[in-house]
Amino acid sequence: MAAEKMTGPVSKASSGIAGFDLLARGGLPAGRTTLVAGSSGSAKTIFAIQFLVDGVRSGEAAVFVTFEESPADIRRNMLPFGWDIAGWEAVGLWHFVDAREQPSDLGVIGAYSLAPLTLRIRNAVSLCDGKRLAIDSLGTLLLRFPNQGTVRSEIQRVLNALKDLDMTAIITAERVDEYGPISRDGVEAFVCDNVVVMRHVLERESRNRSVEILKFRGTDHGRGEAPFTISSGIGISVVAPLQELSAPPPSDVRVSSGIATLDEMCGGGLSSGLITLMSGPSGCGKTIFAGSFAVATPQERCLYVSTEEGVGTLLRDLRGCGIDMQAAIESGQLMLLTISPEAVGLIDHLLHIQQAIHRFKPQRLVLDSLASFERATQLRNFNAFVTQLADYTRARGIVALLTTTARLAGNASMAEDQILSVADAIILLRYIEVFGEVRRGVIVLKLRGSRHDHGIREFTISDTGISIGHAFRNVSGILAGTPSHTGTAEEVRVESMFNEERS
Repeated sequence: MAAEKMTGPVSKASSGIAGFDLLARGGLPAGRTTLVAGSSGSAKTIFAIQFLVDGVRSGEAAVFVTFEESPADIRRNMLPFGWDIAGWEAVGLWHFVDAREQPSDLGVIGAYSLAPLTLRIRNAVSLCDGKRLAIDSLGTLLLRFPNQGTVRSEIQRVLNALKDLDMTAIITAERVDEYGPISRDGVEAFVCDNVVVMRHVLERESRNRSVEILKFRGTDHGRGEAPFTISSGIGISVVAPLQELSAPPPSDVRVSSGIATLDEMCGGGLSSGLITLMSGPSGCGKTIFAGSFAVATPQERCLYVSTEEGVGTLLRDLRGCGIDMQAAIESGQLMLLTISPEAVGLIDHLLHIQQAIHRFKPQRLVLDSLASFERATQLRNFNAFVTQLADYTRARGIVALLTTTARLAGNASMAEDQILSVADAIILLRYIEVFGEVRRGVIVLKLRGSRHDHGIREFTISDTGISIGHAFRNVSGILAGTPSHTGTAEEVRVESMFNEERS
């Protein structure tokens, strides 16, 4: 088979689904039957057809057995994905077996035999020398049988025929409950070598899709649910779990943040290929820091993802601080992407960002801000988004700066804990009241594998950008959010305590 990949004793056939083959350790087991189970609207049919399309594009003819939709409807419905099924039929690479119930079928199917269907499948495979097959959906046919014993024997008859033909096959089946029995009929999972479950769960008035491999007989596979989305021109795209992707070793190369003093505080700059998180309250200057980082080095391209400001507003605000993002866009240094977290699911946004990275090939990434994504979804989806984005950028050696309004100090929320777990560096921005005057402070809270400044330094924003000055003195409680001024006598007492310890 042209699309096979060897992983031990069981060879794999590429699924053609981006990300799924990482989860499946190479694809679907070749020469075997995989049950793809899911509720209505979970994309079972698209999964099956995308698998066939991958084979056809590699020269492997496909047979599609349909019990529900007509071949004409399937041809039309798949056109938005760029799949010209009619064209493949014309050259003998695709063959339909229309097994929908017809009045003339009475007496044949009523006799509880799938032998005529098996003969039709054999004939279709012979006509096109088929290598891949999909049956969609067997459950529709099984509703015509009175008991599970008959159902199981008839399914086994079809599967034995497929093994004789050495076909790599997919059978789809309906589910009633997203986390209940494998299929509505309750028997298919016991006669198939492999089981894949697709889910379409309603959360916060929006649907979230995921896929899980329950079993691959005789071969390894990834565990747990992996989110996926469906897009025109592509089909299904799966976001592989964090453990399925490998990042290169961390680099010792440092890159400029765009602010010389901040580079000094970070021990020479931000680490290449690592994730920097910048946290602070609204209006404290996160976007200006991010803009400075984006255009810091003309030789390095940056993808800037904005979730809270439109293009015009962002360009105007940064121009007022001496940052000319328009010139960077025109020179090809900067790609600006504005998205609305509430418009579609987080996984759709993640794939959109990944596709932009694939096209633009940036060395830097800015996401301003994570807080918008956290507000738009459930905690589980937010965690998946953060970890997958971090792993994707690390694997490509991209320096990423992510902003958030989370406090990241004191009693952190579960979402904040997730952000902390993926960040290699954490920079905090804070408002500080000193004698009735509001000032701004910056501190490098964490910098993995490197020395860094531990002081909380004051910074100012002007029409020439950000200027970082000296560390605050005589002020305590800044990180806790309750800054207070320490008098001279108290300062002397604290200093004397440290001097006693040193002696």
